[in-house]
Amino acid sequence: MAPPQWKVKPWRSRKYLTWVADLDCCVCGMPADDPHHEQREGHGGMGTTPGDERVLPMCRRCHDIRQHGPLQRKIWKVWGRDPEQLIISVQQRWFQKFMTRPWEGGDDKVRQNSARKKDGPMRMQR
Repeated sequence: MAPPQWKVKPWRSRKYLTWVADLDCCVCGMPADDPHHEQREGHGGMGTTPGDERVLPMCRRCHDIRQHGPLQRKIWKVWGRDPEQLIISVQQRWFQKFMTRPWEGGDDKVRQNSARKKDGPMRMQR
């Protein structure tokens, strides 16, 4: 019999997404209304969305350019921004405001059964 396959479920938090959507766009500084889930290079696949810990505040215009523009992956270099540093910066702002890591909030709704254990920002599913 083959060993069990472990599948990592992405962390989800409506509270964190709402807070990020209230920030200014990380590209142009306009009010953000569309949180953007930034995919890591080499992770995920077609139709997968990263966990909410990888969300950046973006206005609709910048989000559309990032998602559907001709440069897509290279647009961060054009904009002169490092998405990994921006993600860390957003998480640090959350931590300074709420004194907790985004994924440690007690009232967040996470897609998991009550019997499953927490494991950092990601949840393990069997």
